[in-house]
Amino acid sequence: MTRPAATPWRSALASSPGFPAVRLENPAAYDIYRAATDVTPPYTPRPGNLVSCPRPGTSVSCPRPGTCAPCLRATIFTPSNPPRSASSLICDCPLALDTAARALLHFAMAAGLGPWTNLLFLGPAGPLGRRLASLSSPSPAGNTYHFAVAPDARMWLADQQGALADIYARLLPGGHFIFGLNPSHTAPDLTPWKALDDLRHAGFSDYAAYLYGSEELGYPGRQNILFKAIR
Repeated sequence: MTRPAATPWRSALASSPGFPAVRLENPAAYDIYRAATDVTPPYTPRPGNLVSCPRPGTSVSCPRPGTCAPCLRATIFTPSNPPRSASSLICDCPLALDTAARALLHFAMAAGLGPWTNLLFLGPAGPLGRRLASLSSPSPAGNTYHFAVAPDARMWLADQQGALADIYARLLPGGHFIFGLNPSHTAPDLTPWKALDDLRHAGFSDYAAYLYGSEELGYPGRQNILFKAIR
């Protein structure tokens, strides 16, 4: 791949499938979206599935074929064991990422993470961190980054404004901050809209929540959420 002349991290990678998400910027947009999509269509087993599932009226929770978007390969999704959540599915790729980690990786790739970008990864060492690092360039000496990625916003619960101000200061102009938010793991006051307010106060010029879902890509449900903010 030829390196573009300027700001390559602003363009989505052509080799990555688009991320199936709806951009929401405020609670009113979220309420409209919920009203329009309050019924999740059941998963319909296709010919050749390993098993007939799910049971009528239940969520998808059994092995089934699909596509791993970050790896661009066919896969079999299986429930995590032990279950991490009702919608946590593991791909059979070498990294064996769960739904949240796979979606975050896919989202970062679709936003432009590539070999010429400097990455600040904010999370525990593991398969996701190693994979993100392998897609980007080594950390720069100047402590400035094109991308900051965090699997879960729990990292700044103790000092939300201080953590966001630090991330903002370490991003280059036009740099992206991408993170997840698991409501079941966070304090009651850290709602998606509180997170957006915090991003605005930190100085980010563009920020939004993205509700995503795709049965084919192994993102079941309609309440999955990721965030992207641009300095």
